[in-house]
Amino acid sequence: AGGGLAGGHTVGLKADGTAVAVGRNVEGQCDVGSLTGIIQLLASRHFTVGLKANGTALAVGRNYYGQCDVSNWTGIIQIDPGAWHTVGLKADGTVVAVGCIGWNAQWGQCEVCDWTGIIHASAGGYHTVGLKADGTMVAVGENGVGQCDVGDWTDIIQVDAGKWHTVGLKSDGTVVAVGGKPAVSRLCFIATAAYGTPMAEEVEILREFRDEYLLTNPLGQALVDFYYKVSPPMAEFITEHP
Repeated sequence: AGGGLAGGHTVGLKADGTAVAVGRNVEGQCDVGSLTGIIQLLASRHFTVGLKANGTALAVGRNYYGQCDVSNWTGIIQIDPGAWHTVGLKADGTVVAVGCIGWNAQWGQCEVCDWTGIIHASAGGYHTVGLKADGTMVAVGENGVGQCDVGDWTDIIQVDAGKWHTVGLKSDGTVVAVGGKPAVSRLCFIATAAYGTPMAEEVEILREFRDEYLLTNPLGQALVDFYYKVSPPMAEFITEHP
């Protein structure tokens, strides 16, 4: 059990293949009591996904972008939930992905249908990375801070995608990483200017409000789009007149 992008709940996989969960359950992400035959269980921000021994998958919790639509998957050997999407690795080395409906489709993080020879797949915030059997990497999705710039990596044996970065473990025990701060297109411009850094706790709270409440409905998405159009000059003024 695990989940690098969980945000409010914790899941546990028992030896008998059943699951337990505690924490925030507003969207039903902790409703795992009826799950059986589970061999892998992962928690994301507002949903939980499980892989069954027969190669099928299931999910509970928030499903605004289709990130829980995994019930028709078969032949799966590994799963990973991102912030708003879910990826699954099939036994034949191909990858499937869900969660790119509506607003969340713009980044391309689910465009993995042409991947082959993959031995591990990882879903990040708005990007997806895949480790190939030959130790090289592939990646798709939002790349505003270089989190997908893994094309020149070699001798990789393990990989993980974070919200805004990607890390890889090499066969010699060293680690490589790309990515960093949130891409400019994703920042809260005015709040960042006011607090001096996009990493300020107050800015992160506003960013979470945007992602969890505004971007989950058409009206909120329209408000966010309008904000990004009008806020840069206002932020510049605030920066120049502290």
